[in-house]
Amino acid sequence: MASLGQIIFWSMIIIIIILAGAIALIIGLAISGNNSTMVSTSTSVARIGDDGVLYCSYVADIKQNNVIQWEKEGLSGLVLKYDKGKEDKSNQNPIFNGRTQFFPNQVVIGNASLLLRNVKLSDAGTYKCSVTTSAGRGQATVDFRVGAYSSVDVKNLTGNMLQCEAESWYPKPSVKWFNMSSGEDLTEFSETSFEKGFDPALAVVSLLKNVTHNNLYSCVIENQIARGNSDVLISDSGIKKRTQLYTLSGASQFLYHITFHCLLVPLLIYYLTQS
Repeated sequence: MASLGQIIFWSMIIIIIILAGAIALIIGLAISGNNSTMVSTSTSVARIGDDGVLYCSYVADIKQNNVIQWEKEGLSGLVLKYDKGKEDKSNQNPIFNGRTQFFPNQVVIGNASLLLRNVKLSDAGTYKCSVTTSAGRGQATVDFRVGAYSSVDVKNLTGNMLQCEAESWYPKPSVKWFNMSSGEDLTEFSETSFEKGFDPALAVVSLLKNVTHNNLYSCVIENQIARGNSDVLISDSGIKKRTQLYTLSGASQFLYHITFHCLLVPLLIYYLTQS
């Protein structure tokens, strides 16, 4: 049986290889780009009522003569503009009044991201980030996803039944159960119900029967905004839980898959086999 140190070592090697490949792909795409000014974005997500960030970066102009313009597809006017070292709201659509802001100290180093306060469901959509420097003009689009998500909790109702709960999710999520010890998908053996929470969010309750001791179970709730999971180990000495919640922006989703499948699962299985 592999030692804990060996598991961690090989897990980290896999992570490094995948990250190196991703970096090489990004560099390749940048080199092959047609824009005079290189602009890049990633999927952005936000929770209803929270502040959100529309991510955009560009190759900074050392002359500091940068113009940044944000627009939303299907909406007249601008979201916000940055010109001559300051924000320009002269052509801003009224629905964004008082809710948008650049990161002024970071614009000069290539951060064209936009802060959007008090995010509403209607803010979801496709946005365009356009940047003009002395090198030319470039643009890229951002998929901005808005919804609701909350932490996931699993309770041991009886000796052989687990209940998974989450109070606020939108859009309607999928709910899956797994036996992490065997890798088996147990979703078909579960019963899930959805109830109205705060509009438009839904409360989630899911039951899994016929669970057995000394197995690691996981309840996973996911939509296009976020992923939450609660892992439960039931043994004769009691119940141990670990809960995680991730928003699914481009970067965080990529890192979640790498970390969970390459590092956390081997460690959890190692812990289980040693107990």
